[in-house]
Amino acid sequence: MTKLKRLIVAVFLVMFGVPSVLAEWNWPWVQSWQSVKLMLAYDEEFDYASHFWYQYNPEVLIDFLMTKVQIEFKAFYIKLCLSYYRSWDSDDSVHKPNEMLKEAIREVGFVSGAMADMLVAFTDQDILNAYGQANSTLGAVIVQLSDLSGVGQATDNVVQHELGHLYLCPDHWMPNHNCIMNGYPYWIDFPWNYYVPTFVVTHNWCSECRQTITGNASRWGITRVYGAKRVLGGSGRFPI
Repeated sequence: MTKLKRLIVAVFLVMFGVPSVLAEWNWPWVQSWQSVKLMLAYDEEFDYASHFWYQYNPEVLIDFLMTKVQIEFKAFYIKLCLSYYRSWDSDDSVHKPNEMLKEAIREVGFVSGAMADMLVAFTDQDILNAYGQANSTLGAVIVQLSDLSGVGQATDNVVQHELGHLYLCPDHWMPNHNCIMNGYPYWIDFPWNYYVPTFVVTHNWCSECRQTITGNASRWGITRVYGAKRVLGGSGRFPI
């Protein structure tokens, strides 16, 4: 970037504040960011639904669903890299969230820090009394394909919510609290007339969650420094 361009940018920042575009990774004033490799997995039900209902290859659908999630984590200088894709044949008799997540981890052979830092598994099999499940120790989440009446596509909301748990954000249960971690019932008006959890109608982080993610941003992945040839380990638990 030329000196003139730097001067123009500096004047713009003074006059208008810091725009969200500063979260772009190749800009000089971003000193460092956290690079997190994701393994994306899907079962045969998700494969079928992506082809039959959405007319997409499952990997293309996953890329589409992850776009908004990637944007929401960029605010914390966390770059979610869609690195590997796997599929598994899920056991149709399993519906408990923990068991479904364990099965996905086992079937795709996921170990955090080996090939990837996190696992995001997609299913269209019913998850009992939940939209998804997270394991903040193993770095893995499973989410159900969620297209809700009166809401629309909300799978990306569920992914963002579950990934929030990996950064130690707690569930909230508060009325009129606009946060992706809030599970409090939100009323969908006529003609649908039913309740959904708040997190399926918002991508917003509350101030508490922002502080939590900021404090745990290096929990997963590796730290990359602008202009440096080497990278730094995040929490030290994961190999480079």
